Amino acid sequence: MAEDIRADQAAIHDGGQMLSSYRIAPTVPLWLINEANRASTTILLPDKY
Repeated sequence: MAEDIRADQAAIHDGGQMLSSYRIAPTVPLWLINEANRASTTILLPDKY
């Protein structure tokens, strides 16, 4: 987790792609991917990955 935080902080500073992970239920993760240019965000659920 600490490594992911550092990677996202570096992405903010350097303009890279960001990845966020959340739980929308105890066993259901949700992933958000922000493209480097911030033009789009992809939302992924486990059954779509």
